[in-house]
Amino acid sequence: MSVVVPVQVRQDRRSDLDTVAGALADIRAGRPVLVVDDEDRENEGDLIMAAEHATTQALESGISAADRAHTLRLLADPDATPGQFCRPGHVFPLRARTGGLAERRGHTEAAVEQIAAFVPQSAAVR
Repeated sequence: MSVVVPVQVRQDRRSDLDTVAGALADIRAGRPVLVVDDEDRENEGDLIMAAEHATTQALESGISAADRAHTLRLLADPDATPGQFCRPGHVFPLRARTGGLAERRGHTEAAVEQIAAFVPQSAAVR
């Protein structure tokens, strides 16, 4: 698993972090990536991955991992139709700001930008 910080980090912590290129390689390979933020912000991390790689093993905690993995793969499928989704579901969509990380340095924006670098029409899982 890679560790990436989408925002500036103190110089003394850079050796603990992977590169964006390394994280993108992991995303392409279907592995989740841990994205952490500034210590002076929320000081937390989120796992992100490309939705088409969602499996029950990747989502093994919580209610209905199989249903959530299926929903995430459908979200990444350009041929999916509204009738293929159950409502209410177990997936809670988040919206990234239009300006991405330049507008808001958050996990959602980092997930969208990193996944877009992988496959532009994909969906990010956070």
